[in-house]
Amino acid sequence: MPYPTYPLGLSQLPEAVRLKAQSLGQAGEHWLAMLNPTITDLAIYWRFTPGKVLYGGSESLTLAVTLADGAAAVVKLGLPGLCDCQNEANVLRLANGRGYVQLLAHSAEHNALLLEGLGVNLARQNLPVQRQIELICQALHEAWLPLEHDHGLLTGRDKAQALPT
Repeated sequence: MPYPTYPLGLSQLPEAVRLKAQSLGQAGEHWLAMLNPTITDLAIYWRFTPGKVLYGGSESLTLAVTLADGAAAVVKLGLPGLCDCQNEANVLRLANGRGYVQLLAHSAEHNALLLEGLGVNLARQNLPVQRQIELICQALHEAWLPLEHDHGLLTGRDKAQALPT
């Protein structure tokens, strides 16, 4: 499978991601400048072909990708200091696909995740609101996992105290 340089232009980035990156100063500008080489490196290492940019977040770039075996997946590249893919990878490893997306790979060096492709967003499935709520509650029920120790994760209290006031 050939891995050409991925030609992602700033105009293709979700505006919220681009503006958030630019607000980070030098670290954000470096992240923006390194997006194409980072995507290319990850495409070689994780054996995927990059697809379209996915919209909806503001602290990471997400791309639909196709794995070498033809499976759909998503690559998430976190903004420095805002999106901690290491912590997210820890949570996803603990969940092991139970109520969460399956983690396929993680690169601490690139602050990136390779995630299973889940298909169409629930909000776009034209389901009645009551059915959407039922599905969300089912996923939350499956995801609940009492932990014997913190595994380095924040408690609810810690997370609340870390949020800006």
